[in-house]
Amino acid sequence: MRLDKLPRALPVLAVFGLLVLGTFVPSYGWIATTLVAAFLTWMLTVSWPRLTGVEKLMRIAVLFFIAAIALVQARPR
Repeated sequence: MRLDKLPRALPVLAVFGLLVLGTFVPSYGWIATTLVAAFLTWMLTVSWPRLTGVEKLMRIAVLFFIAAIALVQARPR
């Protein structure tokens, strides 16, 4: 309910800001990317009953993509 009271652009801008932070901070940027993955996981669980099959697959794919990015950032060569 708190998220509903916020401006609609704020969560999008927060996720974008965390992804940019994760991109440009070399040593601990994976933490910001992991926070994005956690937020997207929460959003997926909240919206799961209302989604169709294709929407569920697309959101799971994006979640795995973000998690893979965080894993690569956390364990570079």
